[in-house]
Amino acid sequence: MPTLKHTRGLTRAAGTLVLLASGAFSIIGCANGSPPPDVVTAPYDGPPLRVETAEGLTQVVASPNSPGWTILLDRVLEGHGFHSAFISVKRPNPTFAYPPTPVEQHLATSVPIGRPLKIYARLADWNNVSPIGDSYTLVVDTPTTPAAPTTPTPTTTPKP
Repeated sequence: MPTLKHTRGLTRAAGTLVLLASGAFSIIGCANGSPPPDVVTAPYDGPPLRVETAEGLTQVVASPNSPGWTILLDRVLEGHGFHSAFISVKRPNPTFAYPPTPVEQHLATSVPIGRPLKIYARLADWNNVSPIGDSYTLVVDTPTTPAAPTTPTPTTTPKP
């Protein structure tokens, strides 16, 4: 016949096993991450966006016509055969004056060079209010990211 001391030990062992198993499941993660952002077909009226590569990174380049614009990388998702970059583009604060000087802003992503990239943008006011809410619209769809520029190798002509 089991003693009270023996039963407590079994109960503690079972409780520890359940605790360890629940901790392992929470680390492994039985559920997916957060869903991708909503995408709408609204027009994009922000500064032009393009894809470039530099120093081994794929970059999104924005070319606003004046300083004060803020370009933020919200999220990068890997799809089947492509990546998607979700960008927030914020207009300048209207309480400040900005010279009409074109600028370029480079935003590094984690997308490998050569992978197809879709850029979704969300245009918002300086205080992060957007007419389309938290939704994004497709701005750039590249079949592959451009290869990094290579330096030409000098050619020599044979001596006669």
